[in-house]
Amino acid sequence: MTTRAQGMHQDDARSKSLTRKEGAMGTILISVMEGTKINMWFGRRNQHRRVIEIPPGHCIVFDGNQNHSGCGYEQENIRLHLYIGRQGLQMDNVIRTVFECNICGKVKNNVAQVHVCRSRCKKRQRELQIKVQKETDTTSTK
Repeated sequence: MTTRAQGMHQDDARSKSLTRKEGAMGTILISVMEGTKINMWFGRRNQHRRVIEIPPGHCIVFDGNQNHSGCGYEQENIRLHLYIGRQGLQMDNVIRTVFECNICGKVKNNVAQVHVCRSRCKKRQRELQIKVQKETDTTSTK
C-alpha cells in the first residue's frame, strides 16, 4: 500500500504570533516501524529540506510552528503522532484536524469516513491490478 507525501505545514499555525511565554504546542512523532522518516524545512524561506529518519522505538519532538511534511511510503508505515502543550493551552484552537485518506489523498470529515475511503481505494487498486493482469494475459496469448 503506497501513501502520498504531505505538503509542507505547521501543526500549530498560530505559533508565529505567540511569544515563548505564551507557549506554543509541540509535536512528537514516535517511530514504530523501520523506514519512518519526516521532512523538516529550514531557512528564512523554507528553502532547505532535511529528511530525518527515525528508528523504531525512537521519537522526534519539535515546536508546533516548525514547517514539516510527512514522507510518502511504498509500504505501510505505522507511527504515532502526539501533541503537547502547556497547562491551559486551548488545543481545540490549535489543531486543525485533517482526516485524509493515505491512498487517494481525499480529505474526509472523520476517521470513519477515512476507513471507508481506504477500503474503497484498496478495492479499486485490486480491481485495477486484476484488469491489468487480464489485459497482459490476453496480450501474451495472441
